[in-house]
Amino acid sequence: MTKNRLEFKRHADFSLAVFDNLASFSGALLDGRGDFQDARFSEVTFAHAEFGDRASFDRASFRGFAGFGDTGFDQPVSFQSADFRDRTDFGVARFDTGGDFSAAQFAKGASFLGAEFTAPVPRKGEGEQEAASFNSVASAGSLDFTFAKFISKSRKTGVIALFDDVVCSRSLIFRKTQFPNEDSLSMTRLQVSDLVLDVGVVRQVGSHRRDVLKSIEDSAKARDDLAVANKAEYELRVLESKRYGFPWHQLDYVFFRGVAGYFVRPFRPLLVLVILASLVAIGRYAYERGGRAGERAAAALRLGRWQSAGRQCGDFLTCLLDAFALAGPRWRASREGPIALGDRVQAIAYRLLLVCAIIGLANSNPTLRKMVDTLL
Repeated sequence: MTKNRLEFKRHADFSLAVFDNLASFSGALLDGRGDFQDARFSEVTFAHAEFGDRASFDRASFRGFAGFGDTGFDQPVSFQSADFRDRTDFGVARFDTGGDFSAAQFAKGASFLGAEFTAPVPRKGEGEQEAASFNSVASAGSLDFTFAKFISKSRKTGVIALFDDVVCSRSLIFRKTQFPNEDSLSMTRLQVSDLVLDVGVVRQVGSHRRDVLKSIEDSAKARDDLAVANKAEYELRVLESKRYGFPWHQLDYVFFRGVAGYFVRPFRPLLVLVILASLVAIGRYAYERGGRAGERAAAALRLGRWQSAGRQCGDFLTCLLDAFALAGPRWRASREGPIALGDRVQAIAYRLLLVCAIIGLANSNPTLRKMVDTLL
């Protein structure tokens, strides 16, 4: 005991120990190896404790609250097949050389808010080591990794965070979670009710990205978070387009992705409509101005510079409004005589863009989205 702080200088062996009441290792210093394998805790706290050597809690059972908040693990720590039956807190904990939670069970979920998982530096000839393994974890509550960090100190690339075969009946939350690089996260065969993961992070997933995106989309729809659902659907379409042949891939890239925004980004076809109508108006205005150059010069002398400029702006605005009018339903009835081929093409293009925008708006509105899904 040093200054009222519990300290173990050598190997601390608590394997098979049974703690019937509250056990407090808060602020403890364990300089040697810590063995808590198969231990039974009623309620325990390791808050602010420091483990200087390897530690093992394999198959340990925590019947009450298990507190590991702000605990530091300088060497690898293992919680394989551990059984957490009540609230579990690993908030702001530090795993400086990795943590293994494979096959652990959490009856009421666990919080890893702001925790840091650092992969050990690989030895010469070895690949990237794991910062954390949560393979085959089962949880009846939410697992929260908000603001958690998964860190790699080596220059090698590889998977350092494993979440394969995770079963979670509530939410698996990765809000503002940081991963070091692409292909550093593994999420295969997830079975979760609600996956909260930023769509941009999916590029960090090494494989099964389609399954992860589909899980994000379904979860977001269940939460009525259509912004996230549409982002996930857009990325799903992008992944699927990579399997298309040459002509279909080009069509998908130019129209469905670029112009229509896969019908989940309504402002993209509207922007294309505005740009296209503006270009047509500029071309038509330039053509008409060139054909009446003499009349315009005489008008400019009579009206003066500012009045002439105002008239020119009015002429251009008229051309622009005429271009937009081609998309209107009554445009055909207002025309007299045969309709030029160019006007027909413009009208079809503008109306097609409007349809894409309307479908995109429907997909962005919860009520309309449900109506569309019901109809389809």
